[in-house]
Amino acid sequence: TDELLDRYGDLPQVVNDLIRVSFLKNKAAEVGITEISDQNGRLLLYCGNLTESISRLLTSDIKRRVMFSAGSKPYVSVRLEEKQHILDALKEVLDRMQV
Repeated sequence: TDELLDRYGDLPQVVNDLIRVSFLKNKAAEVGITEISDQNGRLLLYCGNLTESISRLLTSDIKRRVMFSAGSKPYVSVRLEEKQHILDALKEVLDRMQV
């Protein structure tokens, strides 16, 4: 990011979002998330099994917005707050899982 700023100056928002997505994907992989999707105002975070990081999320202060499905393809569903940007919501969730 620093090199891009040095070379090209201020970056367009779309480029900043792509950089942010890349960092968030790496962070998700660190806590065991294998797939992320967005469905009807919810983030769906797929994982291989219920790990300690997911347990932390389920007991965090956003627990009222979190559901866990232990079906054939386990996932955590997090309801987005009104007008919350999806990348902001994903960062919040991953930060809580990484504590």
